[in-house]
Order: sequence, then C-alpha cells, then structure tokens
Amino acid sequence: MNLLTKVLMRSAKPVDKEPPKSREMSKKTQTRSSAKKEAVYAVAKKNAKELATSGVNTLKETQERLLEMFDQELQFQKLEKDCRQPLVTHEEIFSNLQEAYTPLCEEMLRKRQEKIADVSRMLKNNKPARQEALKDMSKKARHQLEQAKLREKEATDAAELIKRIKILLRN
Repeated sequence: MNLLTKVLMRSAKPVDKEPPKSREMSKKTQTRSSAKKEAVYAVAKKNAKELATSGVNTLKETQERLLEMFDQELQFQKLEKDCRQPLVTHEEIFSNLQEAYTPLCEEMLRKRQEKIADVSRMLKNNKPARQEALKDMSKKARHQLEQAKLREKEATDAAELIKRIKILLRN
C-alpha cells in the first residue's frame, strides 16, 4: 500500500465520542491531530504530485525515445531498400547482357573454328607452295640482313673518316 492509501484509511476510522469532561482536552488533541493530519495530507499530496509529474515525464521521454528509434528504423529500411535496388538492377542488366551476348559469342566461336579448319586444310593441301614461299622469305630476309650490315659498316667507316678529318684540320 502506498502512503496516500494508508493516510486515507486512518482518517476513515470512526471517532468515539468522549465523555464531556475530557472535551476540552479532546479539542486540543483534535486540533493537534488535525494539524498532523493536514501535514501528512500535504506531504502525501506533494509526493503524489511529484510521482505523477515524474511518471508523466518518464512517459514523455519514453515516447520520444520510441519515436527516435522508429525514425532510425525507417531510415535503415530506406537505406536497405536503396542498397538492394542497384543490386537487383545490376543482376537484371547482367542477365540481359548474358542473354544478348551468348548467341554472339557462340557465333564467333563457330566462325573461329571454321577459319582454323580452313587454314589447316590449306596448309595440308599447299605443302609444296608453302615450302617455296618459305625459301623465298628466307632469301629476302638474308638479303635484308646483309644490306643492314653493309649500311652499318658504311656508317662506322664514315664516323671514322670524320674523326680523322677533324684531327687533320686541328693540326
């Protein structure tokens, strides 16, 4: 039981009538007890007001916290939705690209296999012509190599000649 209930229960007790002699004393006692009762009532009222105020404040704070938490939850849900959307979009784009390019890749693979097969047949069928072309290419390469060596030798000789002319002119 709380304090207010106890105080109210005490005040609800029936008062016995006292003999007339003690009426004067009884009035003094009643005055004292009524002053005490009023003090107790005042304290009880004050405590009740404080409890009510703190309860209301606690409820308001709890409500504010719940609203903040709810706002955070909504923000999280929005962020989650925003993050999932690009992922779904990327998956759709990838599947669309895969659907579009799969036939193209298969076609390129088929054409490549055909080209390789054609070249392989040509190599088998034109073996003498290939040998002759190889000999011609070797001759041309050898001739170009000899030309390059000759040019290199001429360049070296020219450099040597320039050095000697400089030496002769300085002396």
